[in-house]
Amino acid sequence: FNKALTDNVNEIEKKMTNIFTDLNNNKPNVKIANDLTQLIVH
Repeated sequence: FNKALTDNVNEIEKKMTNIFTDLNNNKPNVKIANDLTQLIVH
């Protein structure tokens, strides 16, 4: 159970990092919104 949780957190951290990178690179907001939605749904 703990390992699954840790993997999940690592996965979320990776996705968040990508989202912030996109924000810094002025990527389209639609893509960022989609990524955030995916993260929340996940």
